[in-house]
Amino acid sequence: MARIWYVLLILFFIVGCSANSKKTTEDINQESDEINYEIYMDILKNEVKRDLKLTSSRNLVGYSAYMYDELEYDEESFNKIYDDGENGDVMPVAFVNHSEGVLVRKKHSGDNQVYNISLDSKKNKWIIEKSKFLESDLVITEEYLMKLYYKEVNES
Repeated sequence: MARIWYVLLILFFIVGCSANSKKTTEDINQESDEINYEIYMDILKNEVKRDLKLTSSRNLVGYSAYMYDELEYDEESFNKIYDDGENGDVMPVAFVNHSEGVLVRKKHSGDNQVYNISLDSKKNKWIIEKSKFLESDLVITEEYLMKLYYKEVNES
């Protein structure tokens, strides 16, 4: 008999929890201060792109923006990018046009570590061809991005 009550209690818990989880993402966002990850990341990508345009002569028309972890890199390139990172740096953003691109690590000081990357078609992985350092005064912090985020959300 105790086993039946145990099973019923588990079923009640599962059914009760699943009934409460039917709220939509829109309902949750309206009820709390949760941020929309896609909007937030788009703002980050746009800020890095804007800064790169100001600090280099690279034309990024026709390039698509990706977060670093959305692309697959060969092991040597991954290690290089990982080793160049420091506490407070922004996650690298890649700008890709077909089989070439540029990866930008926005440093905590505001400067940019820029890697030219290309797609190795045999391995289907991105590799670093060369890198350069570009000075910049734009420091991107979470607070900075959140101000831009709330401005974007409130204007929509």
